Amino acid sequence: MTVSDQLHRLIQSMTRNEKRYFKIYAQMGKADELDYLVLFDAIDKQKKYDEERLSKDLKGHKMLKNISAAKNRLFEVIMRSLSEYHFDKSVDSQLNNLLSYSRILQGKGLHRQAGKYLKKASELATRHEKFTRMLEIVEQQKLMTLDMRLGGIDEGLSPLAAHEHKTVNRMLNKGAYMQAFFDTQKLYKNEKYLRSPEKVKLFIKILDRTIFKKEDEALSTYSKNIFYELHALHFWNISEPVEAYKLKKRQLQLWLSDPEMAAEQAKTYINLLSDFLYISYHAGQLQELTTYIKVLRETETNDLELQQKIFVESSIFSLIYHQQHGDYETCLNILKQVKTELPNYEETLNVEDKNRIYISSSIIAFGGEDYSQALWWINKILNMHDVEMREDIHCFARIFNLFIHFELDDGRLLEYIIQSTYRFLSKRKKLFMLEKAVIKFLKKMINADDRYDLAILFASLREEFIKINEDAYEKKFFKVFDFITWLDAKLSGRKYRELVKEKAMV
Repeated sequence: MTVSDQLHRLIQSMTRNEKRYFKIYAQMGKADELDYLVLFDAIDKQKKYDEERLSKDLKGHKMLKNISAAKNRLFEVIMRSLSEYHFDKSVDSQLNNLLSYSRILQGKGLHRQAGKYLKKASELATRHEKFTRMLEIVEQQKLMTLDMRLGGIDEGLSPLAAHEHKTVNRMLNKGAYMQAFFDTQKLYKNEKYLRSPEKVKLFIKILDRTIFKKEDEALSTYSKNIFYELHALHFWNISEPVEAYKLKKRQLQLWLSDPEMAAEQAKTYINLLSDFLYISYHAGQLQELTTYIKVLRETETNDLELQQKIFVESSIFSLIYHQQHGDYETCLNILKQVKTELPNYEETLNVEDKNRIYISSSIIAFGGEDYSQALWWINKILNMHDVEMREDIHCFARIFNLFIHFELDDGRLLEYIIQSTYRFLSKRKKLFMLEKAVIKFLKKMINADDRYDLAILFASLREEFIKINEDAYEKKFFKVFDFITWLDAKLSGRKYRELVKEKAMV
């Protein structure tokens, strides 16, 4: 991302009050900072950064001679204003102020007044589990107690020593849970799922640590979060999504019961909501989707990255909910809205979220029999070059592209795509059962003479898919797209969307 893009994103993420404060801040600064208000306003007007438009808006202005330096300078001025604006808003800033007040009062011999500020600081640090700051506060309380003792006043050091000991234990406990979390993340390098029994065993070994034996071993909110997170992930790994869902819901309730924590750690909270929606879907808890999609959409944030996350997750799971009920009419209406709103976020979305939107949208269009639109969405993945992409996503896109072209009934192009997909899959060093079945099917499909031969191949592929769907490490692919129901539609001559709706009513 260029400096210009970063500056544009920074300005777009600012709240109305932050912008108002910046303008006051600039006007109170050096005279040349008034010039940056012109640049600020010109960039603020742009929904998408446009260098050519900016040059036109600043025509005749002296800063155009060195526009790069002006942008860098504006970025610095904005950051200084934001730092000043938020100075008293963060917990650490409030703690700094309270401790500073206490030291000043203590230096003047006003111990009781200093103690009041220390008590406020202790309560604030405890509420937000700022363990290192809690130890700093205890140290200051101990020094003040000793100082007061010289004056004949002794409130005792024992309670402070006990509090210090408890805080150290909680801090060490948090560190142990944090280390366990990092150890599990190493197992997920370049993978969304643990698809090998060896990695699952390593994951279980981490959960065998003493801290994970009992829930009450988690001595802080952070530790409790990790406890729920990793135990839910364990059940997910062994294909028990309902148990994973139960633990994930308990974790979510922890956050919903503390709105202040959710607001302060918005990124973690929004990611948790997204994970909960995902697991609820796989656990078959569809009634939860509409409730928590609404909770997600109503979460307020000025962070552009989090706004993107809310857009992606709420769009995908709204589509999933209506798709699972066979309501493709509503799905296609939602898809129109997604297509309209996506340009506001697409340029800065990360690759994985882009691919999730593209795949979900392609699957919905496919189920709604809008195959041209399904192709348009899947091509957005296949045409991505020079980017790091998860191999499983690229493989799925290739396979799904084949089914789209089959429905478009383009014989010559389909033959080319079959050969291309076969070559792509064959080059992979490690093939999973689904991919092996598709390669086997492709080999035979190239030589199929007529629709009768094709029907036999479809029936054979369906039998293989049913066996594969019983495998704990493979069945998750069938939650992305219901390949078996699609094959049922081909073999019965009925519409895929009709069969999906019938399954939803059972």
